[in-house]
Amino acid sequence: LTSFGPVLVDIMGNEQFMKFYLGSGFLSSIVGIAVPFAHWVVRKQPTILAVPSLGASGAIFALLATWTQVFPHERLMIVFLPFYSVEAQQVFPAIVGFDTLGCLYGFIGNSFLNHGAHL
Repeated sequence: LTSFGPVLVDIMGNEQFMKFYLGSGFLSSIVGIAVPFAHWVVRKQPTILAVPSLGASGAIFALLATWTQVFPHERLMIVFLPFYSVEAQQVFPAIVGFDTLGCLYGFIGNSFLNHGAHL
């Protein structure tokens, strides 16, 4: 949030940024509840439905997605590998792929990552 937020506030303005951020958080909360429930209905496998989901990571992911669309050639450094940087347009598809696989293949119930909320 501190990396992407101020730049997006300058582009969107305070009011639009706040609407976008809170709206993304609300939507990701709903999707974060719906995806594990749908996984349970379709596959008849127990999932963690009672895990609280506030949508904060989904809202941050929406900011990251917006930032990568506005600045696709900016270099991002990975927290765990600070000596290695990649372009934003390469990071975003990798994260989307990871979360899509998490939704489709069911490591939703086996981890505390809310893959559906990120998407």
